[in-house]
Amino acid sequence: MRFAPVPVLVLALLLAGCGAAPSPEQAVSDTGEKTAEAGSARIVVSYDRAETVVGAFDFDHGSGVLDANEITQRTIITPDFVYELISDELRIDSSRRPKWLKWELSAMPPMLLEPFASSPRELFAFFSAANAPEEVGEGEERGDPVTRYAATVDIERFLATVPADVRADMRDAFLDYWPVATEGAPVQLALDSDGRLRRADVVTYDGEEIVVEIFDYGVEVDATAPPASEVITWAEYEKLLRKECEALKKKGLEKTMPHCVGGCSAGEEEGEA
Repeated sequence: MRFAPVPVLVLALLLAGCGAAPSPEQAVSDTGEKTAEAGSARIVVSYDRAETVVGAFDFDHGSGVLDANEITQRTIITPDFVYELISDELRIDSSRRPKWLKWELSAMPPMLLEPFASSPRELFAFFSAANAPEEVGEGEERGDPVTRYAATVDIERFLATVPADVRADMRDAFLDYWPVATEGAPVQLALDSDGRLRRADVVTYDGEEIVVEIFDYGVEVDATAPPASEVITWAEYEKLLRKECEALKKKGLEKTMPHCVGGCSAGEEEGEA
């Protein structure tokens, strides 16, 4: 039996329907959207192999939970506020009941990729703005197969995704990190079989290595704000710091508390955190 030849257009549609692999340009450009579509994941950010951000994020609601660090025991991020569980060492006697320090989200520095990304979606936009990607091999990330790409983050392409009033500052910050890379910053990306970002490696101009890992897609994230009775604002906390340090100073014991040493942490500089 002889088969009629298949028209070229039909053949192309059939190949596309059978899961033809996207081009490197398409894969990298789409990774931000595909990653966000997963809804949630765990994210770890390391600077020079030291994990500085470890947490789980809800991409749809802009919320998340960060694990303990050297200052706070836990951080809850909501769409409007950040709540930090004050460590025992920094919880002064007069504020034993308030356990959480509350900040407006807009007042916090970028937590995921300083100074470019406060939220996962901003992080995805940064890496999706990579130009001229080249596939450089296959591999695994935390046991899952990935395809690796080498690319260059295009700062102007990224800036098009951020509010106009911060673009100039963002551009200056980018050039601080990569002062001679006016055409962009080199990056290594690892995407899984669903096109989602699993790892990104960036090296700044002075050699600092930044690694972003994203995994456990679909993880449950409980970022419920703590009860109001357990929350204290920075202004309220600062007043308590002053009061305690003044009391300790009268007894000659101010050096026994770290936040009473050095002046600034005791609130002598108005408004400083």
